[in-house]
Amino acid sequence: MAKLGCLAEKNVLEIGCGSGRITRTLSKHFMNVAALDISRTMLEKARYFVNEENVIFLESNGEDVPLFPASVDFAFSFIVYQHFPTKEAILHSFRQVARSLKPGGVFKVQVRGIANPDPKHWAWGPHFTKEDGLALANSAGLKVIELRGEGSQYFWMLLEKS
Repeated sequence: MAKLGCLAEKNVLEIGCGSGRITRTLSKHFMNVAALDISRTMLEKARYFVNEENVIFLESNGEDVPLFPASVDFAFSFIVYQHFPTKEAILHSFRQVARSLKPGGVFKVQVRGIANPDPKHWAWGPHFTKEDGLALANSAGLKVIELRGEGSQYFWMLLEKS
């Protein structure tokens, strides 16, 4: 399994930074943080809340990751992909994250592991079984290191770029 080593020398990509709560913590441990969000309003709040020199905030369309030249050691996302409309959109984003990771880079990501109880509700995106998670990682060119929380809202995947 990949070892991140000294975090103070590593670059991190956060997918869906929101108001910056996690971004702030990441900025204390990593050399550089690129924090993405689709909401300009949330990015403004995050800039105010975090205000650290080692953090850059970037607006995203929700599926695309800005073009980084395989410079990211660690990517992280929590309570973001559960709002994506389709598994195809999530796969597209995972491929973009994989493209941004250095070889040996790690992606820790949470997806929904339970089915949608209300298909008409806008906030419920697709869910993944263990098999779906394995296929998603493989299709994105990432190796599964660990899966946790299968069958729950917080289905965590730890993935590595070979």
